Amino acid sequence: TREGVDMYDLAPDCQVLQAELAKSNYITAAVTANHLISVDKGFERGFSVFDSYPAELWKHGSSERFFRQTVKLLKDLEGKPVFAYLHIMDPHDPYSPLEPFLSMADPPDKNNVRPSLHARETGHLNYESNEKKAGRHPLTDLEKEYLHDNYRGEIRQIDTLIYLLFCEMEKTGFLENSIVIITADHGEEFGEHGYYQHGKTLFDESVKVPLIIW
Repeated sequence: TREGVDMYDLAPDCQVLQAELAKSNYITAAVTANHLISVDKGFERGFSVFDSYPAELWKHGSSERFFRQTVKLLKDLEGKPVFAYLHIMDPHDPYSPLEPFLSMADPPDKNNVRPSLHARETGHLNYESNEKKAGRHPLTDLEKEYLHDNYRGEIRQIDTLIYLLFCEMEKTGFLENSIVIITADHGEEFGEHGYYQHGKTLFDESVKVPLIIW
């Protein structure tokens, strides 16, 4: 799927699971908070419902909108055979957990870290992720703690969101006869090998992801 001019485009001749399931009368639906899983990249192919509305907020906290859109989808499709692809964007930089999860993580005061690391600001980790890069000032221990704590807050936030989605699936009857698969596309690095964020290395911190089948 990464061949061609744009490495993020879904290749036109790539066989997709949702299209095959649609042939067996499944309703195929997607809710995505990832701006790269989008119509302009070709990912709507095979889905009868494709909701990328939460992706508009991927940098600034998409979890609440994602939850509302997914709950609406489950209620609309109650009692029908469904293949649902749900792409949560958090935990992901910029690490910006909502309350009460920010308070639970209790990060250091943001005034004690450089402005480029402040929650809801992005760019620093995306484009300067090599600590050894010329002219780059390594993060202080306090700054590393700040990033870690905000990241942990987002993890707890998403754990809670997944729990609430299971509750909604139980209410709508989907859990009675469903397979639920939870996985991730990458992890995050926090300077263990001199890098931050993801997409730069193949260390376990980036590539070792969960696979949970319920």
